[in-house]
Amino acid sequence: MDAGRRFGKGNLALRKSATIALRHPGCRIWIVSPNYSFTQPMWDKALNAYGAMRIGGYKFVKKTRIKDRSIQFYNGSAIEFKSSVEPDSLRGAGDLMEFLIMDEAAYCEKEAWKAVRPALMDRKAPAMFITTPNRNNPKNWLYDLWLRGQDTIPTTCPSCSGMGCEECGFTGVIQEENPGKRPAYKSWQYSTYDNPFIDDEEISDFIEEEGTDWSELDLRREIYADFLGGEAAVFPYAAVKDCEVGHEEDYDISNQYILGIDLGRVESWTVIIVLRIPQEEYEAPRIVKMERFQGPWPVQKRRIADVAQRFGQPPVFIDATGLGDPLQDELRGTPYDVRRIIPIKFSGRSKPQMVEALSGAIAGQSISWPPYKEMEKELLNMEGKSLPSGMMQYRHAKGFHDDIPMAMALAYWGYLKLGGSKGSNIWISGIEVGGRG
Repeated sequence: MDAGRRFGKGNLALRKSATIALRHPGCRIWIVSPNYSFTQPMWDKALNAYGAMRIGGYKFVKKTRIKDRSIQFYNGSAIEFKSSVEPDSLRGAGDLMEFLIMDEAAYCEKEAWKAVRPALMDRKAPAMFITTPNRNNPKNWLYDLWLRGQDTIPTTCPSCSGMGCEECGFTGVIQEENPGKRPAYKSWQYSTYDNPFIDDEEISDFIEEEGTDWSELDLRREIYADFLGGEAAVFPYAAVKDCEVGHEEDYDISNQYILGIDLGRVESWTVIIVLRIPQEEYEAPRIVKMERFQGPWPVQKRRIADVAQRFGQPPVFIDATGLGDPLQDELRGTPYDVRRIIPIKFSGRSKPQMVEALSGAIAGQSISWPPYKEMEKELLNMEGKSLPSGMMQYRHAKGFHDDIPMAMALAYWGYLKLGGSKGSNIWISGIEVGGRG
């Protein structure tokens, strides 16, 4: 079950657990959560829900073991609360397992499901997955399982190639029979609005009040429970993974390079991206090095100069917004001697252009890089919001940074601005260079 926040999926799961515990005396039921902090709310909710229950004059709960996080019922059945942090600890449930709940399953590791799945075979026990989509990786292993329960799946309309026409109701999408449908799977999707115990006006008021802090992606994921890993994501998960190939490369005199540098502010990072220009038209540009650091400006300037010199003094497309303006002048002088600096000022017009150019390159696998963990994390946490003016605003999700994506965007924009690959006529205009436009 994929549902928005406060839909009541935890209550439904506990109700189902109690029903199965009554029908199968002496059985075991597991509730597996991503970690112990997730386990606590379900534990508290279960104690509150089951504590007041009586069946035929008997108290429903016979004994609780706080240390083991288990509740034993009057008929010998028991519910045990587990964490998926250590998947191997979920082995060995034995032949007593009658029901499994995976709480916030999208945030559990796939290995946890693989570890516990064999325990369901003895009694052909069902499993119930309850979750809101994972914000970092919406279309992960849980989404694959969710699709197995769908009779149809959305696909791009073949008549209009997604542009919108009468056949698809001008949505660009049609529903096709799901070839991956499995008879044993059923899946549902509910929004927060589907909870009959929460006033719709309260949800709408929340959206209106928090609209400046929540992007459209936030709302679609947390309220409407949409899996935002496809066209709505700035950098789709599958496309990002497809671009993660190979390893870092050192300077090669036979190659040409471009540097993209996003300068860190206070709690953020300075990031240097080294992009190798392809030598043949059929090749794509490749990021061969990333450096990410913090520290006093003299130290940062020294590191920037070191990378520029190691890679043969290539063109350096650097963030010149705010502090970047005087800094790029200092980098040109002694002792840093960074010779080919092209300052770029981010604006409401230039930043969307650059992000969208990079997004298009990633979607088309027209760029590649080594598998950097921090790079993947920041790319997947870039979010877009449509402004009243019609312009798009791109920013990082709460708790994350966008230094790496912007350094990548600067490097890729530099590649386009300087003509793309050798012999091509690629040229993108409209960027603000040094603030002059």
